[in-house]
Amino acid sequence: MTKDELAKFNGKDGNRLGYSCNGKVIEITGNAPESLKTMSTRFAGKEITYYMACMLYDPLYGMPESAKDMSEEHKKSIEHNLAINLKAMEADPPVAKVVAMVV
Repeated sequence: MTKDELAKFNGKDGNRLGYSCNGKVIEITGNAPESLKTMSTRFAGKEITYYMACMLYDPLYGMPESAKDMSEEHKKSIEHNLAINLKAMEADPPVAKVVAMVV
């Protein structure tokens, strides 16, 4: 998936709602709680790894000045943290799913 295709994951006009974290496109399903939908709408169609790093300060990695300042290990740590939070909201059907990779 390209960045332009990701931008269409804005949840508007019948488009799917989602964002990218560490290159993985995560679609938020209709089964998601309102709090997740609200947060997802804020970041809809965007790469959120850097934003999450700024919100989830980790002294191990420090505060990156930009996405380019993040190590691969830090990006994977943010992705893992997001996966844990989404798993905690697990429902049937799932609240979120990985649907593509951004290239």
